[in-house]
Amino acid sequence: MFADKLCSLSDEALLTHYHSTREFKAFKLIYQRHKDRLYRYCVQVSRRNCAALLEQLWFNLLEKPPRLGGRLLRNWLYIQANRMLQGGAFAKSSTDEHLADSSENTAFEALARGDADRAALLQAVQQLPRIQRNIFLLHVECGLSLGLIADIENLTLKACTAYYRQSRDSLETLINGQPRRAWKSQRTRRMELAVEREKSARPDSAETLSADSAAANASVVKGIEVPA
Repeated sequence: MFADKLCSLSDEALLTHYHSTREFKAFKLIYQRHKDRLYRYCVQVSRRNCAALLEQLWFNLLEKPPRLGGRLLRNWLYIQANRMLQGGAFAKSSTDEHLADSSENTAFEALARGDADRAALLQAVQQLPRIQRNIFLLHVECGLSLGLIADIENLTLKACTAYYRQSRDSLETLINGQPRRAWKSQRTRRMELAVEREKSARPDSAETLSADSAAANASVVKGIEVPA
């Protein structure tokens, strides 16, 4: 098939074509479409295992192209990557992460080099709890729907959405810090404290006014004052 014809095909059509012909150009197009996002996802989940995992994932697709059964190839790729990251030889432990030396972090650092905002975001993402980090990356970096991510993580959609919102709030705090309170001078703070103390030391003025009004109304019937 001509190259321009192949380029116009969807991922799923390319996979079907590769199934039937084993034409390497079809596989190469799939690889070029998805390699960057897959890398960005994997390197942020497990820097140590990223290269080996992706090599294995692409090798599996090359040698044993899957039957998608109506599923999008993009979704299949991330589901497989996530399964490999969460279990088996590629699963990351906290011990592995602490033992990773600077040479193993080269790819991750290169991803953030030259962009201070991007670097700050990447560092903040690494501090999120695992499930928040994974949901955030799959949704924002990989473009998967929260419904699909809920299936991947074996969560309800409501729980998945809650984790995603928590991840955004956590990132906001990690990057920008706690929201600042409005600045007040020492004199202003002393005045406010004095007012609060004065309020707490006397009966509430509103309650006193309400009681006085009620007494006045009780002594008046249709405009005629009733003697006490």
